[in-house]
Amino acid sequence: MKKRMPYSIARRFFETGDVALFKGTGLTSMAIRIGTAITKFRWDVYSHSGSLVVLTRALADKLGIDDYDDSRRVYLYHSTRTFTDGDDGKKGVRLVRFSDFVRDYKGKCFVRRLLLERDREFYDTEFKHIIEHLGVEYEKMNIKGIWNLISAAYDGFGGRTTGDTSRMMCSELVIDKLQWHRILPPRPSADEHTPTDIAIMRTLMRGIWGNLVRLDYDTIT
Repeated sequence: MKKRMPYSIARRFFETGDVALFKGTGLTSMAIRIGTAITKFRWDVYSHSGSLVVLTRALADKLGIDDYDDSRRVYLYHSTRTFTDGDDGKKGVRLVRFSDFVRDYKGKCFVRRLLLERDREFYDTEFKHIIEHLGVEYEKMNIKGIWNLISAAYDGFGGRTTGDTSRMMCSELVIDKLQWHRILPPRPSADEHTPTDIAIMRTLMRGIWGNLVRLDYDTIT
């Protein structure tokens, strides 16, 4: 059984680079979960993923965030194609207040800690990835996009994807950033992963994964 914790307590332990995972109940989320369950032969599956960013003054200045304060504000760095699960309507790679997302999300929210030393190089790489990818569009749901989504979930013959990161699905963004950090190897490519792959992943090139914690939203912002 996964541990449950109020958001107001859990946020004290969040660090930049930790991974957020979601089990949505909306139509798109359920389609992703059912498709993943069928292709991976497991029911404990996830529909969305992102990574956490504890905002610093330096990053706030680079991003033009004017309301920065010292309250250790936590953001969700993710790629989305829909706003029905808690975003503001803009599609693609976004940086949004994590507490707002958890409050509005139609489904269950989890965090998986990434346990490793975070030095200056780590933060430089993290922030460079954010700056370079904000605004990148989400994978279009045309024939190619749907095929890429299926290929990411399916590990068998014909399940290879293109490695193209000009448009990014949610798990693709998370994996690509971990590959930038050399926490994960460059192969398989980022777009061959699903949120569920991130949830069950065990081996890292450096650092270790913490356990999944389910968040119970309370009043803190």
